[in-house]
Amino acid sequence: MERQFAMNMELLVQIVRIVESVVKVAGLLLGGWWTYKLFIKREDHIWSLDMSASATVRPLDDRRSLVTFSVTLKNIGKIVIIPGTEGLSFGVRRMDTSDGGMLPRWSDCEEVIPTLDLLEEYKPAGAKRFSYEMYAIGVGATYVERVSFVVPSDGFYLAKATFSVQDTRHWRDDNDGITEELLIDARHTTPAAR
Repeated sequence: MERQFAMNMELLVQIVRIVESVVKVAGLLLGGWWTYKLFIKREDHIWSLDMSASATVRPLDDRRSLVTFSVTLKNIGKIVIIPGTEGLSFGVRRMDTSDGGMLPRWSDCEEVIPTLDLLEEYKPAGAKRFSYEMYAIGVGATYVERVSFVVPSDGFYLAKATFSVQDTRHWRDDNDGITEELLIDARHTTPAAR
């Protein structure tokens, strides 16, 4: 009888060990799945755009300068980025520097170039929402958009570019976006070559 009891206890211990091993494996699998969903898969639908702006200033004559403004858009995320309804808005304002060198707010500057969409050419005629399907920044792709304009060469200007992004996960346009502002010194001391 004791021998039978010892065999049953041994069998019970083996069953408990097997169940314990199965529970551990299931726990590891569940933990791995949870980590994947929370930290890796979760970010598959989030856009990530690296945006930078630069400008070159060239004198045209004694009173005017040609400014070429460039916006570089690089998709560093995992999804294709499509512009929102605002596209890539751009504007230029003249700064008043008479208040001791403090940078004024955008809204306090005099408008020189009203806000315009640098991607307007990619919109199909008459399109309103979701209208930039012809312009998509693929994963890892870098696009450069440029605009040139002439300003008086006697001051400072503030250029502002905002790229609005379409929410492709929910197929709605909430115009999330990213903005770059750039201070442009259009003054020049040497006259333009004639």
